[in-house]
Amino acid sequence: MTAHLEISRLSKRYASAGPAEPVVHGFDLSLLRGEFVSLIGHSGCGKSTVLSIVAGLSEPSEGGVLIEGREVRGPGTDRGVVFQAPCLLPWLTALDNVLLGIEQVFPRLARRERRQVAIRYLELVGLGDALRKRPGELSQGMRQRVGIARAFGINPKVLLLDEPFGALDSLTRYELQQALVDVLSRDRKTALLVTHDVDEALFLSDRIAIMTRGPRAHVGAVLQVPFPRPRERAAVIEHPDYYRLRERLLITLEGEAAEPSAMAAAS
Repeated sequence: MTAHLEISRLSKRYASAGPAEPVVHGFDLSLLRGEFVSLIGHSGCGKSTVLSIVAGLSEPSEGGVLIEGREVRGPGTDRGVVFQAPCLLPWLTALDNVLLGIEQVFPRLARRERRQVAIRYLELVGLGDALRKRPGELSQGMRQRVGIARAFGINPKVLLLDEPFGALDSLTRYELQQALVDVLSRDRKTALLVTHDVDEALFLSDRIAIMTRGPRAHVGAVLQVPFPRPRERAAVIEHPDYYRLRERLLITLEGEAAEPSAMAAAS
């Protein structure tokens, strides 16, 4: 099958006084249309560097990124990005923050239709009663829900998530992970998530790409996640393969050899 998102031979060096060792080198990963892949690895291995290049916010030193066969050359509305902090405009309501992106991407839609799209996604992330609230009136978790609604609202080809739940408390993090699963079940997107959370990766992903330690980090192994969709947290945790897969993932992250049957080279 043809890749929807293809990251090929990616390398990134940062300027330094002497010869620069690449943070990421020879990074290869392909995602199929509608597939959710998590990128996991130790702190500093270059996960966010890869995501930044896919988002078009940083240029690769070597290699490149293709979306539907077209090379990424800078930021674009074909990618929706959710960061750890949603970066909302404080003087706008939740509805207007989501509308801002929709108006830029779909200027020919009638105002009423743009509002309907924004309201739909805010309702899907559980903010139907907070449309008129400004960021200062929202909790950190609610602000992140606005960020997710904003990313989906522009109807991107690829959704990029850079540890979007990392700064939240456990209960809020679980609620937002489920909200993301619920939205994806209705509007399936090709998605790449950067995370350091093993349980989050298992709950959300179809595959988990495990990066080697840096420098010169690359995809060392890929874990297939067999849990059926749509997903509920309790059902995933009760799945007979959950703790076996979790253990294998932790072993691989610790640098020990995983069982060959559980892992496959990145496509």
